[in-house]
Amino acid sequence: MEQSRRELELTEKLAAAEKELGELKAAAATVVNPLRRTLPASTSAMLAKHGIADGPVDVRALDAALSGLSLEQRIAVKTQLLRSGAVA
Repeated sequence: MEQSRRELELTEKLAAAEKELGELKAAAATVVNPLRRTLPASTSAMLAKHGIADGPVDVRALDAALSGLSLEQRIAVKTQLLRSGAVA
């Protein structure tokens, strides 16, 4: 008897979790991606100096362009590019 009551509780919790997950997925599908889709002007200018234009960025070219920056600066630029969707 005790086990069936616990199974019933777990089944109800699972159903509630699945319902909430479905609602969250539906809400996420309707929300426009809130991530920034543009790069700061300084980042765009630095990439343009190295011949990296808009659109998908070649990782090797990006690493070469960022070689003169400190590790923290390279991470910041790559993070900006990821947020803007320029690097996958």
